[in-house]
Amino acid sequence: MPNYELNVTVIKILETVYELNEKNYYPNAHGVLKIVNGTIDEETAPFMKLKTFSTLTSVKGRQLASDIHQLVRYGYLSYQHNKSDDQMYLRITFKGESNLEDYLKHHRVSFKKANKKKAEKTIALIK
Repeated sequence: MPNYELNVTVIKILETVYELNEKNYYPNAHGVLKIVNGTIDEETAPFMKLKTFSTLTSVKGRQLASDIHQLVRYGYLSYQHNKSDDQMYLRITFKGESNLEDYLKHHRVSFKKANKKKAEKTIALIK
């Protein structure tokens, strides 16, 4: 089976899963999407310091789901079952870790966080 071609987007996905797994957290695809898009809520607030937080703001759900599917298919990621909620979560495999490390050694990847625009006020109370 031919190897999957790694690019910056999937490297950032792998790095996100890797960093979370190192802290014993296992995200699903939507959790990865919230982190790389920079969505701040009670679930993602503790992970704002991850180097991939808010670094892929243009990636949408379908594209990310497709990338994750390919990473699982080619053995870079696998699923971990959580008995308490009967859901499947992502974990990085040995192949994923070693290829991530190798890619980062030989390529420059910018983990620059996107500047989020402050939401403009759209509704005002006028008395």
